[in-house]
Amino acid sequence: APHLVLLLVYMLATARLTGLATGTDEVFAPQVLWLVEKINPDRLDKGWRFKVAYMITCMWCASVWIGLLLVAPVAFWFPAEPWALVPALGLAFSQWTGMTAGWGLS
Repeated sequence: APHLVLLLVYMLATARLTGLATGTDEVFAPQVLWLVEKINPDRLDKGWRFKVAYMITCMWCASVWIGLLLVAPVAFWFPAEPWALVPALGLAFSQWTGMTAGWGLS
């Protein structure tokens, strides 16, 4: 059961990082918009620039890379290390709070 809890924590941490990185969360939305405009300034080009800009703002697309590149290595190499779990727990709690905000629990 502890492994399932860790899996859930890292899944929620991936979701939270993805929301921040794609501009879905307003915290980094201006920076994401700036980056997308730099990559594909005319927005009419449907070539590789469009695809890169799309991948930056797509939750599904970005979550794959965020999970693989940022969260998975920590979960794989340091699964039970407290220092590695603290940032993931913070992100997971933040994600859970956002997901449950409309439930009227507070």
